[in-house]
Amino acid sequence: MLSHAPLVEVAGRSVVLGAHTYVVKNGGRMPGVVSLRETSETQSKPDYFRGQCWGAVGLLVGTLSACFCLPLSLQIPQGFRHLGEEDANDPALKLGTRVVQMAWSFAQMNDRPVWLVLDAFFATAPVFRLARSVWSVALQQPLVQVITRAKKNYVAYFPARGPILLMCSDLALDAETILTLYCRRTRIETLFDTLKNTLGAFRFHFWSRYLPRHSRRPTANRHLKAPQAQHLPTVAACWQAMETFVLCASIATGLLQLFSLQYHEGLWKQQVLYLRTRSRELPSENTVRQILAPLLARQLLRSPPKAFWWRIREAVNGDEDDEGQT
Repeated sequence: MLSHAPLVEVAGRSVVLGAHTYVVKNGGRMPGVVSLRETSETQSKPDYFRGQCWGAVGLLVGTLSACFCLPLSLQIPQGFRHLGEEDANDPALKLGTRVVQMAWSFAQMNDRPVWLVLDAFFATAPVFRLARSVWSVALQQPLVQVITRAKKNYVAYFPARGPILLMCSDLALDAETILTLYCRRTRIETLFDTLKNTLGAFRFHFWSRYLPRHSRRPTANRHLKAPQAQHLPTVAACWQAMETFVLCASIATGLLQLFSLQYHEGLWKQQVLYLRTRSRELPSENTVRQILAPLLARQLLRSPPKAFWWRIREAVNGDEDDEGQT
């Protein structure tokens, strides 16, 4: 997919966005469900609730003026006691470094230096130390350079102070470029909205009866109970099923984004539903889905009887005879 996506590059580096998102889950036997505290000022969730925290990294594709956040990886960074492992003593340390590990894993696998743009939650020393731990021999610099916003309680001297303070691990990068890249961080928030509301990526109900039932009320996460040793593989498979479900939705999101980038002019011509105004040149993932869904349905219905689609349908409905089953 990366070979077909026009990557946004700044100073010889790709741009990777990282963040967390919370998903409300009340399943009593669902792995990865922990007590969470909502710190965002724009959310309507209660201060404390039960759910899952998902860490995500995405690649900026398109152009700086019209871009998408292409999802690369989404993982659950909390609740490892359900897998028989112990969480870090400092939960914030685990949450912060896990996203950085996901980013430089992508950079190493693709031999591609990146800018990692994060919010103020990641403005900690362990995040910057981990980012500097892997170097690029060609650039003679860290493979991952971090751009983030300083927390409100940080103390430092500056000759002039604005509404926010931005931090960058590359001291040679100019302020205007840092500000431009940080402003593109909102694209990963748009990605979360697409995954939740357009594709239903987190509307799963995977659970295991072998996981000890936990309270549906917010309680201290140190009271999480691990399953018995013989049941750990089953719970781990349930955990893997959740991440695989979200992975499939991420792949579908990436395909919608690539359609928008490559065929936006033709897609706008096929647009028949009401749209008050175009916010930008590229149609959103939801607009692309609304355009492609009826086209794909008509194409499948017009396919010949011996097409592979009809064989799948017959197998699901049980219409295929024993001789034709494969």
